[in-house]
Amino acid sequence: MQYETGFIARLVQFVYSTDQPYNCFPSIHVLTSYLMLRGGRVFNPTIRVYIASISLLIIISTVLVKQHVAADILGGILVGELCFRLAKLAVLRKKVILLNPE
Repeated sequence: MQYETGFIARLVQFVYSTDQPYNCFPSIHVLTSYLMLRGGRVFNPTIRVYIASISLLIIISTVLVKQHVAADILGGILVGELCFRLAKLAVLRKKVILLNPE
């Protein structure tokens, strides 16, 4: 198999050589991207498109560079949804102070 020698290929090879096969579940990249998707709904449509595009590219890239498997992705989304709902519940119960209340 012939390997590419460009900068990106060398960077990915470096990540493969140094990244250990543990501490992958759930994917924190997916978790934070998912939270951005959920929280980004309050912005205007143009900003939402940018947030959605970047978030989805990050989620897809975690699989394409083979750093995560489907279970890591699903775990990140589920933990993200749990965090989002708990934060929303805390706001509704007035357990946190909002910096910009509506």
